[in-house]
Amino acid sequence: IKNSLRKLNLSENFIKYFSFQDLSFSFLSYLDLSYNLIYFIEYKINNYISSDVIRLNYNKLTFFEFELFNINPFMLKLDLSSNNIKDFSFKLDLQTYFLKTLIFSQNLIKKIPSKFFDNFISLIHLDFSKNKIESIDSNAFYYLFNLDYLDLSYNNLSFISESLFFNLRKLRNLKMKNNQIRYFGSYFFGNLNFLETLDLSENKLEIIDEIIFLNLFNLMDLNLSFNIIKIIEKKSFINLNRLKYLNLNQNLINSIDFSSTFHNIKYIIVPSHIFYANYSLKNLLKSIEIRLLKVSSFDQMSYYETVFINYEKLYYTQTECENILYSI
Repeated sequence: IKNSLRKLNLSENFIKYFSFQDLSFSFLSYLDLSYNLIYFIEYKINNYISSDVIRLNYNKLTFFEFELFNINPFMLKLDLSSNNIKDFSFKLDLQTYFLKTLIFSQNLIKKIPSKFFDNFISLIHLDFSKNKIESIDSNAFYYLFNLDYLDLSYNNLSFISESLFFNLRKLRNLKMKNNQIRYFGSYFFGNLNFLETLDLSENKLEIIDEIIFLNLFNLMDLNLSFNIIKIIEKKSFINLNRLKYLNLNQNLINSIDFSSTFHNIKYIIVPSHIFYANYSLKNLLKSIEIRLLKVSSFDQMSYYETVFINYEKLYYTQTECENILYSI
């Protein structure tokens, strides 16, 4: 293969073994080995790989090893999703201070250790979704100062250290959907001042502490659906003045105070018994322009009553909503 090659796409084949032995890719900017059957990749110390993007997703890798000087320090994206990687005992000495995107989704990882990401100071996008993660060391993400997107969805997390996100001050998107989390410490999200999207749906949350979201001034999308939330303390949403989307569907909440916030809210999804009984919600509907309100029935998991509200005009699509709409 010529040294001047810039792009190499070997995806969607039946490659099982790939070797860089006796090859040099000093000009290669894009390498795609995805959708193969690769279980082993061989490197030698003199095989320099210059790729900005390396795609190894949808293979059979159980470990991944790059020697210190084999990898392009300016690499931007590495995709290792949909492999059979189980842990981080393998070697990943990437001195890639410019790496922006790292994807480990759909593997078999159970633990994220400390120090593994110490050199990834420019990382922006990190995806660990759809693994089997049970624990994350408290300082695992300590040096990810520039992280913008973190996905931990569809794992087996039941406990997360309150200091885990301490240094993720630039984080804007956090997804933790479908885990086993029952509780977050009061200051768990305390340093995430720039967070815009937070998905905590499909966990086992029971209580929403009144200060847990206190510093999330920029939050616009909050999904708490499909938990077992029984209590939302009175001031839980007090500083969420930019919130536009709130999903509380399929919980056990008996009451919510909507009187002190939600000036910019456009979309709300609440259990039906909250809608019928909550006067502060009715007052909220009168005072602001809500574009979509969904009222769900807890005993009919797939059933929705949808109410469109725009400039104080209410348009219902379910007959069952008529009486309550007229009473607002």
